[in-house]
Amino acid sequence: LRRDRAPFVFTSDMAYVINGGDKPSSRFHDFVDLCCQAYNLIRKHTHLFLNLLGLMLSCGIPELSDLEDLKYVYDALRPQDSDADATTYFTRLIESSLGSVATKLNFFIHNLAQMKFTGSDARPTLSFAPRTHTLKTSGRIRDVFLCRHERVFNPSKGYTYVVKVQRDNEVTFVQRTFEEFQELHNKLRLLFPSSLLPSFPSRFVIGRSRGEAVAERRKEELNGYIWHLIHAAPEVAECDLVYTFFHPLPRDEKAAGTNPTPKP
Repeated sequence: LRRDRAPFVFTSDMAYVINGGDKPSSRFHDFVDLCCQAYNLIRKHTHLFLNLLGLMLSCGIPELSDLEDLKYVYDALRPQDSDADATTYFTRLIESSLGSVATKLNFFIHNLAQMKFTGSDARPTLSFAPRTHTLKTSGRIRDVFLCRHERVFNPSKGYTYVVKVQRDNEVTFVQRTFEEFQELHNKLRLLFPSSLLPSFPSRFVIGRSRGEAVAERRKEELNGYIWHLIHAAPEVAECDLVYTFFHPLPRDEKAAGTNPTPKP
């Protein structure tokens, strides 16, 4: 078992490919999440691995020849740690492997390590929502449908997406940007494994498509995303983040008062 000075080979070039560029992306967050899940799954079988490796001590493998080599494996798997502690440990290994790139990705890895196992008093919230809403306070959501996209110029140029939200005795319309959809997905990943969440559309555009064509494509992809989200497992579909996201904000009520009623 080779004792490299770096925990493992994970270079800035690898991080560049995962992120799709120089800047940190949600895909890197997914990568760290999956690595930590895999590490914790392996740790649960530490003694099995040690027994199998112990049978190989007499096979003449130079780097697996005595009890010190087995101790090295034991120390690396840290079976005495909780899953939360092991996640923190492993994300720090990723950070140290990245070297100089670590500072650029610091937010992502520490966000995962420190927030994924926090208690209910520190659960993530949406930065654009002034308060938290719940299934109990807002009423059960029966259906959502992304009606259309609109060009906006304030506070910055871009597009918003108008979502029709159907509750038992009420229909409301909310406007959200692509970045706000992405924030919702990122915060959900802090609470739930990726296997429970629908895939989120990529923010990267291939080719020369821009503007209206990109917004139209994203409208279809985001509509599929929110449909799968509210039909996900109850712990996801009924969580506070989802209900807060689909609750009208003051800006939605203002827009409803100045614009014609959105068509479904």
